[in-house]
Amino acid sequence: MFLVNQFFRIFLSAAVIFFLFPLQILSAHPHIWIDVDAVPVEKQGRLEGVRLEWRFDEFYSSGFLVDFDENRDRAFQPEEADAIYREAFRHLQEGGYFSFLQIDGKTLPVDQAYDFHVAFSSGQVVYQFTLPLRLEDVRQLEQGSTLGVTSFDATNYIAFYMIDPGGSMGNGVRLEMSQGYEYSTRELRFRHSGGRVFRSRGRLIRDLR
Repeated sequence: MFLVNQFFRIFLSAAVIFFLFPLQILSAHPHIWIDVDAVPVEKQGRLEGVRLEWRFDEFYSSGFLVDFDENRDRAFQPEEADAIYREAFRHLQEGGYFSFLQIDGKTLPVDQAYDFHVAFSSGQVVYQFTLPLRLEDVRQLEQGSTLGVTSFDATNYIAFYMIDPGGSMGNGVRLEMSQGYEYSTRELRFRHSGGRVFRSRGRLIRDLR
């Protein structure tokens, strides 16, 4: 499980590494590439959260498949998906799942995720999971505020790229864009732990209903 364990080590030590060696980190180059998509999630007609899709690059995906596809059928059976959740997703909670939410530029806490799903599609590992929104944030969005979503790794070991709304992201598993919302993509500014300000390409979502 070398590649997967490497992913965890990178994540768990990212904050320490970043603050000890900021110049080296800023010049580091990525070793894992992830395309990102984000859409709103509703419950009974009301906004409830944001559904994210991460599509890993093919090289990393091939090692991931070796680690977790025990029966070698190039798919993840329920018991294999459970193992992936325990060993290759749950730990990401400690750093907010590499994800950042904003309302009109104000950063929201990200400390939970639910409805995790993993698949192998078109040669790539695909994660899907939902970040819940607090009721007060939902009310603010219903009054016309804009939700910003991005995924980002301050160590630059993992390169996240938010695709354009409706853009190409491979075949197979895809998120469905809910009607009644306006979607756009632009650079977002946010503060990482420790107070540093970063910029990352993100998705803007606005409720038009």
